[in-house]
Amino acid sequence: MALLHASLNGYPSAYLDGSSPLASFKQQMPSMDGISRAELIESSKELRAQNQASARDGQSVAPDAEQHMDLHYISLVRGENGFLYLLDGRQNGPIKLVKLDDQESLLGSKTIGEVKKMMANNKDLEFSIVALAPRLL
Repeated sequence: MALLHASLNGYPSAYLDGSSPLASFKQQMPSMDGISRAELIESSKELRAQNQASARDGQSVAPDAEQHMDLHYISLVRGENGFLYLLDGRQNGPIKLVKLDDQESLLGSKTIGEVKKMMANNKDLEFSIVALAPRLL
């Protein structure tokens, strides 16, 4: 879900192929409430197929589908207005964190500071970070 959030919001969404399922989601979602968005994602055959293909390539053992998990994903994205936002599926909407400098990347000091705050407030430090960024080479 974090990659879906990050792909559809902020900077990375400018690179979506207009004919892709993600571009279609991006066009449909602004007029939907949270429940409708979740239903759209859950009913997507394209996302299901892609998720299953990715899961087969992974290294972790998947938990039983019926097992309760107290884990979730978040995303940090740069909004078009230059603010850093936290996207967390447990919240009712994006959380505005801090204004980034015009040329500051998501790997800059302000974002790292926000990540450090999250780490300080979370006793369980098992996490991964993925960055969606322009190709550097």
